[in-house]
Parts: sequence; C-alpha cells; structure tokens
Amino acid sequence: MTSAFKLMKEKKVFNIITNLSAFGFSPLVQMIIFAFLKIIQ
Repeated sequence: MTSAFKLMKEKKVFNIITNLSAFGFSPLVQMIIFAFLKIIQ
C-alpha cells in the first residue's frame, strides 16, 4: 500500500469521524470508533 493511498484512507476515516461528530457523538465515542477502525485495518 502506497503512503498516498494510506493517507487517502486515513482522511476518509477522519471525514467519517467528523460526520459522526456532527450527529452529536462525543469526542470519547469518536476516539473509540477511531481506535476500532485502526484495529480492523
């Protein structure tokens, strides 16, 4: 996997988390989701 692709994927994940934030998810929930996504990647 190239770093550019990895960066794109990271940005996509970040965008998802940002969108969840807009729905009222707390920062703690965002951190848990982000950690979970890191594990499954």
